[in-house]
Amino acid sequence: MVQETEEERGIRLVSRNNGTASIGVGVVAGSSESAKNHAEGSTVPAGAPRTQKQMSDQRQRQLSHVLYWRFFVNLALMLMDAAMFLIASATVLNLRHENHPFYTPRFGFTFDTTVYLIVATCFWIWSLHQVGVYHRHIMGDGYQLNLLLIKGMAVCWIIQCAFHFFFKFELTLTSLCLMVASGWALTVVERMISRAFLTRSRKKGEYAYGTVIVGSPQGIGRMLRFLAQRQQLNYRPVAVCPIRLNPETGLVDSDLNAEELRREINENWGSSLPVLQYSDNNLAEQFLDINAQTVMVTDVLRRYSDNYNTFSVRMESLDLEIAMVASAADTSNHEIQIRSIQGTTIITQRLPQYSVMARFRKRLFDIIVSAIAIVVASPIMLVTAILIKADDGGPVFYKQQREYS
Repeated sequence: MVQETEEERGIRLVSRNNGTASIGVGVVAGSSESAKNHAEGSTVPAGAPRTQKQMSDQRQRQLSHVLYWRFFVNLALMLMDAAMFLIASATVLNLRHENHPFYTPRFGFTFDTTVYLIVATCFWIWSLHQVGVYHRHIMGDGYQLNLLLIKGMAVCWIIQCAFHFFFKFELTLTSLCLMVASGWALTVVERMISRAFLTRSRKKGEYAYGTVIVGSPQGIGRMLRFLAQRQQLNYRPVAVCPIRLNPETGLVDSDLNAEELRREINENWGSSLPVLQYSDNNLAEQFLDINAQTVMVTDVLRRYSDNYNTFSVRMESLDLEIAMVASAADTSNHEIQIRSIQGTTIITQRLPQYSVMARFRKRLFDIIVSAIAIVVASPIMLVTAILIKADDGGPVFYKQQREYS
């Protein structure tokens, strides 16, 4: 008879209560109080049955908190980016003695220098926004930030050139180029300082998305090592969920190899993390209770498998984002984002959804493109109609009355 270790008994005991334990540097703890300590914003006692509405309300409170800090972090970054461009542009104009009011002969009025600099700064912020600098996975310290800043500089330069051509401002091309380039340079310096601040804050658990890592103990260890080495990612592990594939049934079970899991967490993360018991019934609720926003899948759950499809539907039912590390990207029927981070491909996915504004833009795009296509094709359709009429004298438009039995 195989004897259980203390860790295995601890996890098994916790699974009967609420599915939460804490394994780290030789520490095991499991009780219903564990989930209570992690249930931020929950008004329902841990372990108590909850309705779908209560879970949705709890998730909305958590999302509101995330949106709140994300909005103010991005707002602060926008204001700092704007200040850098404004300072750089004003400095260039002063050094080149072109800080005079800008007269437009085409429309016959004068732009005050301050107004002109504010408009140019708005172009800079809009350009950065369009290329994705303020995306939630980029923000102040994303892996693609420097490349996106270069793209934003190019977009801003094109907009500024078009703006000056339209109003016929008397500003040399050299000054225009120096304004954009110096604004970009100061923004890069400012983002380097912001990166240091955000990285230091994320070590304390701030400005990052709570992440539950799901997989085998070895896969969890690899992911923890990956996240520990790449602090620019805004994924913050808040728990792990060890799983294995049952060779007899082919279904996913909880992996109770506590010793191996403890060693992986010890070696790759260095501090204790709550351990969640895999469950077919309330796994998403457990993730909700510890204020997780993302579920990181490392292995075991394979794409296109029934296990994966069932798991993803459960997670997405409570708006939990699923992220995975993969060697190939093949996630049809999902809205996906694929990012290559230091040689590793990370895929985030969710069921395809459109916001009200996205549906409006899509509909507007369809109408405009269709109208343009009709205008462009109308000469061909007109000639075709004339030929049909001249050939057999029949009607140009085909119609048919259908009879249904």
